Amino acid sequence: MAYNPMHQKIKETKQAIKDQDRDLESLGEGVDRLHNIAKSHNEELNNQKISLDQLDHAINGNLSQLEIADGHLKKALEKNGCNYLCLIIGLGVIIIILLFLVIYI
Repeated sequence: MAYNPMHQKIKETKQAIKDQDRDLESLGEGVDRLHNIAKSHNEELNNQKISLDQLDHAINGNLSQLEIADGHLKKALEKNGCNYLCLIIGLGVIIIILLFLVIYI
């Protein structure tokens, strides 16, 4: 059979198409993996958003309680002056000393 350049060109074209199909399939698999990773990250971010929203709500509640306690403390300090503040500082120092004793003994 004689060498036919047209047959050779068709054969090369078919091989090029097969190579492209293989490359596209590989690329598609990579895109699918990337899609799955992105979905996983999205789920994780949504879960973290929920957790952060719950934490924010808890912090706001605690902040309100702290503000109320601060108001009560200010009123008590205005009524009792330095005696009450000295008592709080003294009790704080005693608690710290007791904690060190418990930790190191």
